[in-house]
Amino acid sequence: MIVFVNGVGPAPAPAPGQSLHSDVASVRLRCLLPAAGLRALGYRTALASLADVARPGVVERLRDPAVRVVLGKPTPGSFARHADACAAALEALARLAEARPVHADVCDLLVDEGGPAGRHRELVRTRFHPVVPGQWLADHYRPLCRHAPMVVEDPTETPEAAPPAFRPGTTLRFAWFGIWGPATGRLLASAIDGLEAPGRDLILTVVAQADAAADIEALATAAADRLESPWRVERRDWSPAAVAAALSEADFVLLPQPAGDPRVPAKSHNRMVEAIQHGRFVLASPIPAYRELAEFGWVGDLGEGVRWALARPDAALARIAAGQAAVARRFALPAVARRWAAALALPPPA
Repeated sequence: MIVFVNGVGPAPAPAPGQSLHSDVASVRLRCLLPAAGLRALGYRTALASLADVARPGVVERLRDPAVRVVLGKPTPGSFARHADACAAALEALARLAEARPVHADVCDLLVDEGGPAGRHRELVRTRFHPVVPGQWLADHYRPLCRHAPMVVEDPTETPEAAPPAFRPGTTLRFAWFGIWGPATGRLLASAIDGLEAPGRDLILTVVAQADAAADIEALATAAADRLESPWRVERRDWSPAAVAAALSEADFVLLPQPAGDPRVPAKSHNRMVEAIQHGRFVLASPIPAYRELAEFGWVGDLGEGVRWALARPDAALARIAAGQAAVARRFALPAVARRWAAALALPPPA
């Protein structure tokens, strides 16, 4: 039995005939999908919350040597909003870690602060067994943690690859998708300022959460107000279907990252992997995870990548096709589930 611990409230149960979904990427990629992949390999899995773990008697049941416990990334704001419940759960898991391994999924750089967040960071370093989505994070945490980090990548959320497509016309379509943050507008404005394709109209479709609407409208207005600007910016509210639609329409997928942000190197491969699975050519900043996939798109100066792909459309298509083959080998759910099984030292399923 593998128990994935995420969230604070009661662990959700799927409706009959349905699977669980979350709008939080770390929950989908580091909990729900791995649990499904492990079940497909023949293992039993369960979901629990931090509140479940803190209940009397639960930790004692988790001491069963046949059980593996994976503490997922805390959902945004949970430590601040539910400090007491989180602190109690962390102490219960700390006691459990004295008797048997407790694995902690570490998707990013942990903040050095007080309260439950600080305790979580301390336990990752001293008692828990870290599991990370990329080599950069493993290298970062190896000298800091008692137990060596294990790398298990994010699985693709797109099991069936779309046919590679790159036949740009007189209008070039670009797509960006993700969680809109305070600096995203400036980042995208800078990115499109550096992109040119003389004689073509340029459209950027932004897929982000609904509360980013005003910021995206401001980006659209600023782009349209530029003298003789070829750009038009469109907005769509985030959903899996909206992301899939935007990617299917795009010639290029933009994945810029801000230079100098110390958190950026920790980011995983997942957005580049999803764009490749949708058969699209990726223009990405050279962060560690994207550099690992550089031969399957363009990782570097985004404007140079546009010029290269437009001049060599057949080569661009070949890169996408090679990328999809690499995704099938490395990021498909069965392959990732096998790496979870190895990281958790699971015996062969009964």
